[in-house]
Amino acid sequence: MRPVILFLAACSLTTAAVAQDGTAPTPFQGTWDVVKLEQTGEDLADLVKAEKPTMVFDGNRYTFTLGDEVEKGTFKLDPKAKTPALDYDITEGTQKGKKQLGIYKLEGDTLTLCLAEEGAKARPTKFGTAEDGPEYVMFTLKRRAKK
Repeated sequence: MRPVILFLAACSLTTAAVAQDGTAPTPFQGTWDVVKLEQTGEDLADLVKAEKPTMVFDGNRYTFTLGDEVEKGTFKLDPKAKTPALDYDITEGTQKGKKQLGIYKLEGDTLTLCLAEEGAKARPTKFGTAEDGPEYVMFTLKRRAKK
């Protein structure tokens, strides 16, 4: 009897967690502070310190803010890929209309994203960037505590 109760409880929680647009919330939900940013082998620590970038995930939508620049769009996750994958569809900002392919790693309240250049057809296959490699950007984000 107990396994049935646990199963029904899990089903009701899953059903209740579906957003109004029909998408299930991801484990990314909430506000994240960018604590490390690297692009094509260059550590952008000074930029992170000065601009305090954030990423907000709400349902299947995201907002990335870097100083006065704001990028918005939708995203899809493929957690079953060999390396869990993330696809952005950029709907607002300087890269509007482009897709951005990436991979992700979620460890507790730390999220690591490695993204290809906007519009690129190939997805990163490992975490990291290199000066002489493809144009990748890697973010390390920390989940902001709920108030």
